[in-house]
Amino acid sequence: MSSKESRLLTIATAMTFTSYLAQFMRSPIIPLYAQDIGISIEGVGLISSVFMLLASTLAIPLGLVSDRLGRRRLILLGAALTTLVSFLFPLAKSLALLLAVNALAGLGSAAYSPSMTAFVGDFSKGPSVGRNLGFYTTAMQVAMSLGPAIGGAVRDLTSYDVTFALSGVIACIALLLGVLAIPSIGEVKEERHGWRLEVDSTIASCWIATLATSFLWGVSSSYLPLFGRDLGFTALEIGLMFAAQSLSNAIGRAPLGYLSDRIKRPHLPLIAGLGLGTLVTATVTHVNSLVPIMGLMAGFGFAIGTVTLISTMIVSSKLPQRSRGIGMGVYYTNFYGGMAVSPAVMGQVIASTNYQTGFSLTSIVGIASIVVLALAWMRSRRVPT
Repeated sequence: MSSKESRLLTIATAMTFTSYLAQFMRSPIIPLYAQDIGISIEGVGLISSVFMLLASTLAIPLGLVSDRLGRRRLILLGAALTTLVSFLFPLAKSLALLLAVNALAGLGSAAYSPSMTAFVGDFSKGPSVGRNLGFYTTAMQVAMSLGPAIGGAVRDLTSYDVTFALSGVIACIALLLGVLAIPSIGEVKEERHGWRLEVDSTIASCWIATLATSFLWGVSSSYLPLFGRDLGFTALEIGLMFAAQSLSNAIGRAPLGYLSDRIKRPHLPLIAGLGLGTLVTATVTHVNSLVPIMGLMAGFGFAIGTVTLISTMIVSSKLPQRSRGIGMGVYYTNFYGGMAVSPAVMGQVIASTNYQTGFSLTSIVGIASIVVLALAWMRSRRVPT
């Protein structure tokens, strides 16, 4: 790795770590804050949904904008909005205002995530793509793991206002890094011509696997806490379930990044990761004690890490720079879209039946996607590499 590539990777990783840490510090306390100011349960659901809706629908057009105007503008816009909304949340005392502020947060995520991931792909050369993305996404996952714990602890020790303010200060660090460090090193030159998105069956398979995995993830993250509560688990024990998921997700990314650089056909690890996630989804609600559930969730975290890392690496490395932003936009649309749709769809099933039926039906999405990926893999074997 050249010194320039190393510096750019350090900047991208530091920015994303602080930005995601700020975002996930506030994410678990927003529903609590909303309820404490009198917002109904339905309203809390709308507040969460508007973020995913904006993040998923705007990821593609903003990824395209980053291809045309350059990554830096979109990265800084996303970092600025992440900073702004942290300071706006304490001022939002109604459902309408909370919806507006969280919509801005979704816009910020749609601007930042595809552009920064594409930026890492821009300066990564040859076999370093998977390694760099593994390192970069590991920092992202660590921030996503630490953020809720830090945010919850600060809220318990102080107040909502202090927690949101601290989140804003941390997000501001990411913004300052972008403003000061990226220009000082020099941005990778973009090819600002062409609107085509060159897609083959391998890239399409990555998008399908990401959509299916996020569908499973959305149901798990929304309803497994309620399942745990019905089993009599404490809030700490429920947190430990998801800590096991996040930890295995983060730990597995760096070695997976190194291995992904040597993978000629990504369909097998995608199928394996999605298969593991599907198996966990189908079985986890048939277990009624903490330690086995934590073990299953650790497997689920590794499955998520496998699919998302391989997908980002393949999409970033196979697409040319002129369309890498929109390609990552499609990736994040699938990622956020699956997590937005699945709780709404499967929530109705769980409410009318039970957790076991709902999670088992959710796993059918994973099985169907595995079949599609297997067919794509068999087709790719007939095509010379």
